[in-house]
Amino acid sequence: MSRYGYGWRGKFGFINPAIADSVVLELYKMLPDGVLATIVDQKVQNLADEDFVKCIENMEQAARVLDYEEVDVVTIGGTPPLLRKGFDTPEKVIEKFERQFKKPFSTTPTSEVNAMRSLGIRRLLLVTPFRQELNETLKKYLEYKDFVVVHVKGANIQKNSDLVKHTGQQLYRLVRDAVREAKGSFDGIHINCPRWPVIDMVETLEADLSVPVVASCQALVWEGLNMLKVREIRPGSGHLFDGFRKAN
Repeated sequence: MSRYGYGWRGKFGFINPAIADSVVLELYKMLPDGVLATIVDQKVQNLADEDFVKCIENMEQAARVLDYEEVDVVTIGGTPPLLRKGFDTPEKVIEKFERQFKKPFSTTPTSEVNAMRSLGIRRLLLVTPFRQELNETLKKYLEYKDFVVVHVKGANIQKNSDLVKHTGQQLYRLVRDAVREAKGSFDGIHINCPRWPVIDMVETLEADLSVPVVASCQALVWEGLNMLKVREIRPGSGHLFDGFRKAN
């Protein structure tokens, strides 16, 4: 376990499928002092198959870079690329890399599923930035993991850089639209994609809608801190962290 510099409590490695801009801001709004996020970018710029293929091909090299940087735990980002090769791919990648690098690994879809299960969510509303094809894949994956997806709402974004042009207020309205359109009850909301600016709106959505929200960026931090055995979080991070001590 690292015990030096900014990562004196632990170094959290993240294989970022795109470019580390808004995701860095989202992570550090939640991570407590002493936890360092070390990020390797895969530079996926379009939500398209050819970019997803490159992401998968470069995944092991990215893990090697993080291992050389002496991170303590690693989460592999990129839910669409990972699921493209099959719904069991996240677990297979985790098993392979943990055996190879001798440290804990997770993936974004694994973190999201674990986070929602920890809150007892079974019937969920799914909100994503993706187009219909990717939304359908994600819906089928969540159903494969025994969730009931009551409704799916996508923003139909193709170019990754457009993700950071969305404001938290726009995302709030998109979620409210999804709630209005949903047919059937739900006990949680999942907002997919850690590059979306969401964390500032999580507790507002939870207060207004009276259900827990699990966003991808939250799930990454929740899983990463659990792997590091650090039980502290910054205020405003949502019900997912109710069991954590709040940092000053």
